[in-house]
Amino acid sequence: LCLMHKIEAVTTVKRIKELHKNGILEKELASELLEAYDALGNIRLKEQLKKINNGQVADNLINPDDLGKLQRDLLKDSFKIVNRFKKFITIW
Repeated sequence: LCLMHKIEAVTTVKRIKELHKNGILEKELASELLEAYDALGNIRLKEQLKKINNGQVADNLINPDDLGKLQRDLLKDSFKIVNRFKKFITIW
């Protein structure tokens, strides 16, 4: 979408904000995408830190069974938002 609309922002957060600012994304979807992006990043970082503290190599694999209920629910909600965005971009 950013390429199509000549948005030159280089970070994901700035791209989402610019897409909203330019009227491409509604405020609610943009806000939810930013929250989901933040949530996924936080979950990923916490899991990487756990692995490092346990002497393992940090990677991007997250076992949902290793997450608490709140984190699992947050992960599910984030994926729902991402799926809604994927459906949105198919119309473009």
